[in-house]
Amino acid sequence: RSLWTDVDKPTAEEFESHLTRLDALINALRRNGVAVGVVNIPSSYCALRRSYSSQEHYEQMYLDPMAAHMQAINVPYAELDRRFFAAYPDVDEQVTFYYNASHPNTEGAKVFSAWAGEFAAAWLNGQEQ
Repeated sequence: RSLWTDVDKPTAEEFESHLTRLDALINALRRNGVAVGVVNIPSSYCALRRSYSSQEHYEQMYLDPMAAHMQAINVPYAELDRRFFAAYPDVDEQVTFYYNASHPNTEGAKVFSAWAGEFAAAWLNGQEQ
């Protein structure tokens, strides 16, 4: 098993740049009357260990700020990473859900799609009220 990097590579400026692009997309969709919800598909261990010094740092530097931002702009948000980490805490098992460091395989797609579907169904059912 590979080790985690010894330094967190993403910077606050890079994160802000990503939010700016995401906000532009969200705003364009909203201007056109499209309801927007965001689903964060879990990152693989292989991807995380190359950019963050620990899972905890990933949560603190990416997941927590993203959730806070989505809440601040009133966008329903499903962050699936922590659910994945809790359901599959063993890194050796986690990798069985990925085709490569960035993309789920068939089994990963089944799990992540089911979880995203649960979020979408609950969100859309709430929209109808």
